[in-house]
Amino acid sequence: MTTGLTLSRPLNASLSRSGLLIAGLVLAGVCAASFVQGRSALEAAARADAIAIAGENQVFCVGLGFAPETGAYRKCVAGLGEIRLHQEQRQAVESAGLL
Repeated sequence: MTTGLTLSRPLNASLSRSGLLIAGLVLAGVCAASFVQGRSALEAAARADAIAIAGENQVFCVGLGFAPETGAYRKCVAGLGEIRLHQEQRQAVESAGLL
C-alpha cells in the first residue's frame, strides 16, 4: 500500500536540523541575556563603588578639618583620587606579574 507521498530527505534529518537550529537559537538567547545581565551587574557595582568612595572621601577630608564645598576640600578629594589611581595601577602591574 503506497500513500503517494515522497519525501525529498529522510524525516529524521529534518528533525535533527530543526532541533539543532532551535538549540542554537536558545543558546544565542542565553548568551545575549547573560551579556546584558553581566553589564548591568558591572554598572551597578561601579555605581556602588563610586558612592562608597565619595563617602570615604568625605569622612577623610572632613576629618582633616576641610569643610565640604571649599577649595581645600576639593583638593583633598582630588589628592585621594590620585592616590587611589596609583594604587590601582600598582595592583594591575602586580596582577600582570611585572612586580
